[in-house]
Amino acid sequence: GWYTLRIGELKAMLALAGGDLEQALVWTEWTMEFNSSVFSPERANYYRCLQTLLLLAQEEDRQPLQYLNAFVRMYGADAV
Repeated sequence: GWYTLRIGELKAMLALAGGDLEQALVWTEWTMEFNSSVFSPERANYYRCLQTLLLLAQEEDRQPLQYLNAFVRMYGADAV
């Protein structure tokens, strides 16, 4: 919910919405580093998934969709 949203999370989501994947990754990693101790397991899993997807998106020779099944197995359908 909004009442538990951290500033890094907001900045990451705004960067994603704006299509700035590089900044989204920066703020996702910042969020994980500074807030992971207070995250629920589900929320921590979501940010691990997001970080991995953003890293994958930076690799020009890979198509993230080809990894969909692996991501669902690793992180769960809700996170993906």
